[in-house]
Amino acid sequence: MNATYRLAPANKWPSGAEDVGSVVAWLRANIAQHGGDPERIFVMGQSAGGTHVATWVFMDKVHGAKGPGVAGALLLSGVYSAVDPGYTTAAPGANQVAYYGEDVAKYPDMSPLYHVKAGHPPVFLAVAEYDPYPLAWPSSAMLAALIKCDRAMPRFQVLPDHNHVSPAMQINSSVDTLGPSLLDFVLNTGGSAK
Repeated sequence: MNATYRLAPANKWPSGAEDVGSVVAWLRANIAQHGGDPERIFVMGQSAGGTHVATWVFMDKVHGAKGPGVAGALLLSGVYSAVDPGYTTAAPGANQVAYYGEDVAKYPDMSPLYHVKAGHPPVFLAVAEYDPYPLAWPSSAMLAALIKCDRAMPRFQVLPDHNHVSPAMQINSSVDTLGPSLLDFVLNTGGSAK
């Protein structure tokens, strides 16, 4: 299933993650009718979509007490923290202000990077070689957060010779360098929805 999310500025944080949650809820209620298993739902997002998927998966205050309800998450070049003085001193961009608001002090509480904790679903994380810095550092920070949390390396792939959008655009094409890894993760990740 392919889905999208509502856009800022008309829709503020956490609307994108709530939209991911709506898709998960629909799938859990309807997937069996289409031959699927509601305990084997995987969510994937690229760029802002990766941000929204990570927010849904990692943030209890967004997905609620029942958990995210997915068996795994595939995160491709997302922005997992709006700002972090450890990586950048740049002021937030207009797109960040449109979604997160003007109070930068609240950004960490809205950023999935700071909510990674034990018990999260398995994660596949990918970053493109030519992702621009504001998109590359959040992926490296998320990798570090997952390693620190799990005391193990998650599935992680650097995509050489790719820009920010080219890996996702090539999935299932003759030059696909990402799709086989995504499929392997889904097929070989055990367990059921959390």
